[in-house]
Amino acid sequence: MFSCPLARKVVSLCATRGLNALSGSLVYRIGWPGRSPELVYPGTADHPKAHFRGNTLLYSGGGGAFISFDRGGYSYTVFTAIGRGWGQKEGVVVDAAAGRRTYLPCRERADSVLGNDWFQGAGIPAASTDFELP
Repeated sequence: MFSCPLARKVVSLCATRGLNALSGSLVYRIGWPGRSPELVYPGTADHPKAHFRGNTLLYSGGGGAFISFDRGGYSYTVFTAIGRGWGQKEGVVVDAAAGRRTYLPCRERADSVLGNDWFQGAGIPAASTDFELP
């Protein structure tokens, strides 16, 4: 559903075949290529509506989409966006409860199907639209 190389790691959102509004699962993975992932979320095969929220973004001359989850005092947001004047931005943002933000940009263009049609088809609930691009 989303995958891109970061500086040294790879981040991916992988879904079971046939994910729909009633069945299937979605997993976030990040880690070094060729090794076991350092973070896998969720650790269960629950439907993604129990763990993830998604939404779209509108910008002058463009737009984007993001999907988020919370784990251990951190909020993780995978996103892709494009806008006039700043071009393409894709990657992962990790926001700590204490206010610290880390941006892990994609090194190459992401392979992504994130968007409203996919969110609705997968039964992923809407997130608030207050996500701000880094």
